[in-house]
Amino acid sequence: MATTFGALGAGGIEEARAEALAAGRTARIAGFLYLLAGIGAPFAYIIAPAKLMVRGDAAATLARVVAAPSYLRLGVAAELISSVLLICAAAALHRLLEGVNRAQARLMLIFASLAAPIIFADAVDQLAALDVAGAKGGAGAAQLALLFMTLHRHGIVLAQVFWGLWLLPLGLLFIGSRFLPRAIGVLLVAGGSAYVAASMTALLAPAFAPIVSQVAAVGGGIAEASAIIWLIGWGTKEVRATALSSKS
Repeated sequence: MATTFGALGAGGIEEARAEALAAGRTARIAGFLYLLAGIGAPFAYIIAPAKLMVRGDAAATLARVVAAPSYLRLGVAAELISSVLLICAAAALHRLLEGVNRAQARLMLIFASLAAPIIFADAVDQLAALDVAGAKGGAGAAQLALLFMTLHRHGIVLAQVFWGLWLLPLGLLFIGSRFLPRAIGVLLVAGGSAYVAASMTALLAPAFAPIVSQVAAVGGGIAEASAIIWLIGWGTKEVRATALSSKS
């Protein structure tokens, strides 16, 4: 992107450079935080639950929790860390994009933050399952362990609503800005809608939930990965160049 400085004096050029550098750093920080938030998510929400829970089989679930408590503890830690990092990423994106549309940027940050209380409360269910497993209370303990793990699964379904909703204003901000790829914005809106659809399907038509969840995971994953790559990589240079050219 070509940058001109004909209309800028020396002071204006320096101010433009400072703003461009700040925008570039914010974009890169947001991208790295978003990436870190996503790294632990597959283990926390897919791998660990699959390792520990056997749907409809309380005894098998209890046996797995007893045999691999480290999976449960690591899963809880990954959930909590990922939730905090996602809020930090959303805060950085809010700072980067509030000039595009302040209302949409605020809505994005609110939706991203609302998933965290659900996940933190949900972590209590997993820790309770671990306590029950340690108590060795026989069939009653097995039923309680399965109950707590089932509650945890339901909590993820509810949190996924907000994981989808925060992508909608983020996508609109991409689309409405002058320095973000609109194609990625469209992908984010589609991916966020897919996450919400997956949660609604799990609640209203659970028989179709597996296939809808798989489609949502692929679509949402592509959208979020595209945004992360852009923010961390060449998108940073684009932000800087556009910020400079806007001052010309």
